Amino acid sequence: MKNLFILVLMLCGIVVNTNAQPLFQDHIIIQLQMQAKDLPDYSGSTQPVRRLPPYNKEQLITIANGIIYFDESLSPSILTIKNEKGEIIYTEIIEDGVSSIALPQVGSGKYYILFETQSSFYWGYFNL
Repeated sequence: MKNLFILVLMLCGIVVNTNAQPLFQDHIIIQLQMQAKDLPDYSGSTQPVRRLPPYNKEQLITIANGIIYFDESLSPSILTIKNEKGEIIYTEIIEDGVSSIALPQVGSGKYYILFETQSSFYWGYFNL
């Protein structure tokens, strides 16, 4: 019966992919840790001071179907992906209001992802 239904759809000009994968087969959730940037102390001291941004929370991002989804609070920022050796393999400037980008073509292994906003670093890792 299923094959007959697919045949009818194909005859009507509807393309059917019978080998389609589930929507979130490669569904990876990454918990990002936040770290405040070293900002200069304007009181006259030459030593940088650790200042926390207005909020201190962990961000969650999701990788599914080759797309990285993240909260808009992480934009604008600079996105960097590094391999296990710490080598930068991808960098992109995330414009204000953007909440997803295509995952660059990388091989299997462990990768670190960093979002650098004006006041903080958010980082996490994922395995492919």
